[in-house]
Amino acid sequence: MSQKAYKILSKIFKVFAIVWVCLFGIVIILSIVGFFLTAPSFIAGWQKVTEVFSPFNIANFIVIIVSLSPALIAYKLHEYFEKKLLKKTIKNNFILNVYSPKFRLHFINNKEVAILQTHLMKKSF
Repeated sequence: MSQKAYKILSKIFKVFAIVWVCLFGIVIILSIVGFFLTAPSFIAGWQKVTEVFSPFNIANFIVIIVSLSPALIAYKLHEYFEKKLLKKTIKNNFILNVYSPKFRLHFINNKEVAILQTHLMKKSF
């Protein structure tokens, strides 16, 4: 795949992960509001919220993990494509070690290579 494809896929997966987590947070907030609205009193609503979000409620914990897993997978894919993009960028760029008082460059792009070549050509003549 090309660098452009890696960059596009990386952005798509990152945006998907962010949107998924935001939507999940909105659903959680709406469910808490729903608990309070459907309860006959504030205390009954609070008891329902603490019952559902209790640390001892293993079923709710599992549901939260399963619900957030697409975002986690998408973020891991984003990191994978970013790493691939970085490797491809380094591979496609020139690796130069220029030993001169003015220059000590390692990874530079094509434009910098052209500037460096013209500078070195002027020095040699």
